[in-house]
Amino acid sequence: MQPQAQRLIDFTVQIRHAFTGDVVGTGVVASVEGEIVTCRHVVEMAGVDPRRATGQEVGVAFPRTRHREERVYRARVAKCFVEHDDDVVILQITQPLTLSPAEIAVMGTADASEGNPFRSYGFRQLGESPSGYAEGTIMGSVLPFEGQTLLVDPVELRTRDIRPGMSGAGVLDMKRNLVVGLVAQRWNPGDSSVDDNIAWAVNAYVFKFEPMHLEFLDRG
Repeated sequence: MQPQAQRLIDFTVQIRHAFTGDVVGTGVVASVEGEIVTCRHVVEMAGVDPRRATGQEVGVAFPRTRHREERVYRARVAKCFVEHDDDVVILQITQPLTLSPAEIAVMGTADASEGNPFRSYGFRQLGESPSGYAEGTIMGSVLPFEGQTLLVDPVELRTRDIRPGMSGAGVLDMKRNLVVGLVAQRWNPGDSSVDDNIAWAVNAYVFKFEPMHLEFLDRG
C-alpha cells in the first residue's frame, strides 16, 4: 500500500529576521524535537552568522492553514558545517512545541531521484501572494561550484518556478514521496532567456554527516 503523499504546506515554515521579523526564506521541519533544516545563507539573511552564532536566535513561523492557527517561535543555530561550504543549517526551536506527524517531513537522499518529478513550496512574493509552489524535474548531481569545498555535490533542478524567498524549501520527489533536498539557488541569466530554467538544490544526503545526523528513509 502506497503511503499518503506528503503535503509540503504542513511541514514548511517561514524563517524570519532575528530583529525585524521579516520573512527571509523557507525551512523544513525535520524532527519531532523541533529541528528545522534550511540553507545557511537564509540564516545569514536573517541576521545571524551560523558559524559564529552564540545563542543568537531567528524567528520560525508555522503559517496559518485551514488545519491550524499561526504559531511563531524562536530558534537557535544547533548544527552547521564549519569547514565545508554545504549550504545547510539545522535550527532548534527553543520553546516547547507539539508537532503532528504531518508537520514533520519524511526525508531521503537524492541519489535515487534522477529524472523524477518534484514539487516544492516556499515563501516567494508574487504580487499579493506571499507563498507558492514550484515543480519540475530532478536532473541529478553536478560538480561543485568553483571555489567551494562540499561534502556532497549539488543537485541540478530543471524548473522555471524558483523565486527569491524559496531558498531552504524542500524538494519533494513525487515518485518516491521523500524530501530529498533543499532549494538553494536559481540561475539568473539577466535579460536573456538562455538557461533560465536551471536551479540547484542541496542533496539531503549531507544531513548524514557529522554533526547533522538526521533520520532518513531511502525507499526507491
